[in-house]
Amino acid sequence: MYGDMTTVHSDASYLRTRAEDMRSRALQLTAQAEGMNWNSAAAQAFRT
Repeated sequence: MYGDMTTVHSDASYLRTRAEDMRSRALQLTAQAEGMNWNSAAAQAFRT
């Protein structure tokens, strides 16, 4: 009904890998933002 399960599993695996990559990049960006010497309302909003 929803398609070939091999394709569904393959797509799910691809999306899981992409999600892991995005989480890793988000953590890197957060660390960089927290390490910046940037003080303003915009900086505070960005960090939270």
